[in-house]
Amino acid sequence: MQVVGEATRVLRSLDVSVLPYASRVGLMHALADLADVVDVVKTRVALVDRDDLSVSDGVDGQLVGGRVSGRDARRVHRRLDVAEALPTVAAAFDEGAVPAAAVDVIASALGRCDDDQREALVELQSEIVEAAAGLPVEVFRRRLSDLVRAVTPDRGVHELQTQIEASSLEQWIDPDSGMGITKLTLDPIRHEELSTQIRRELDRIVQTDKLDYTANTRAAALLSLINPGGTAGVRPEVVVIVDADTIRTGPHDESVCETMDGVPVPPSVLDRYLCDADLSAVVRQPDGTIDRISKTHRVATSNQRRILAARYRTCAHDGCDVPFSACQIHHLAEWDGSNTTLDNLLPLCSRHHHGVHDHGWSHELLPDRTVIIRRPDGQTHRAGQPPDRRPQPHKPETREPIVDPPRLWPVTHENTSTATAVPPARAA
Repeated sequence: MQVVGEATRVLRSLDVSVLPYASRVGLMHALADLADVVDVVKTRVALVDRDDLSVSDGVDGQLVGGRVSGRDARRVHRRLDVAEALPTVAAAFDEGAVPAAAVDVIASALGRCDDDQREALVELQSEIVEAAAGLPVEVFRRRLSDLVRAVTPDRGVHELQTQIEASSLEQWIDPDSGMGITKLTLDPIRHEELSTQIRRELDRIVQTDKLDYTANTRAAALLSLINPGGTAGVRPEVVVIVDADTIRTGPHDESVCETMDGVPVPPSVLDRYLCDADLSAVVRQPDGTIDRISKTHRVATSNQRRILAARYRTCAHDGCDVPFSACQIHHLAEWDGSNTTLDNLLPLCSRHHHGVHDHGWSHELLPDRTVIIRRPDGQTHRAGQPPDRRPQPHKPETREPIVDPPRLWPVTHENTSTATAVPPARAA
């Protein structure tokens, strides 16, 4: 306890303003390692609390006298489910190879799995560990979703029906702000239909009234759809990214069939949505080629946005996980009245878009789609491939560990065989 207190005192007194950029980056890496160690210790405490018969509710010990939310405390306890179901994954977490955020993703997935799916995932523990250790958390979330669907016989049809039945609408007045709050929980397909209509109306409002893309204008777009004078009554549109083989021959082990936000769509329901909505399929060939589209207007066309969505999962800035649907389309070279073409467009979230226009950051897109990001001083921040629909696994950086904690769970070799028929990361 004394060592922890001393480390806390040193960190609180640290003056980061005197550190150069490279040192600040190194500090952030070290703090990430430290946070993972802290998460391991929290989980160790949760394990002891679970086995302590004198403790009525193990979550209470994680609340730290109200300084930690109940949600975060329960998240720690859900990691014990991973320890019980997937011991190899738990051991990798304890050794620092798998971050706590990835374990939380696994715990959430296990909560949605039936007994057969859990047993199937036991056979895939080595693949899960490799993906969790080598991929950013949001990419790993999609990779794990792929693995779960691969061991699901109906490829997600039952899950979608369950989500439809669980959809709900709640409304209330917040007592503190006096604001009305509407909470709409939808299955991913109908959510995509609604989001597409809101995006269409939002684009119309922004162009007509010369407004910015903000949360307030999104609310105005939704109300415009409901009120007379909006575009209510327009058929909903769903854009699905799908690989050519799935279109030609049906689902296969490497099928890609997902919305612009990366939400998987069971291939078997496509025909139904062709009747219920205007469904546009952006088909991507095995080599990733997509036809070019150009236009003479400033704002990207719907077709251009669909093609960009087929290329980019998220904001193109390094490490940003804001989904494509929440991004603005940025002109790399300032708009000249005729250069709204795919080789001059890049999706950027609001924060990084403002970083370009207000703070001097810049991006360059090379013919092979390599993105060069430059800081305001002109120095190269990063050069590499943007977040693609086919995420490439990478090994985590090798850094000296801060501490070497004892193992929380013993390594076992039971039920850890490696399955050979594992689908690769989703592509489009």
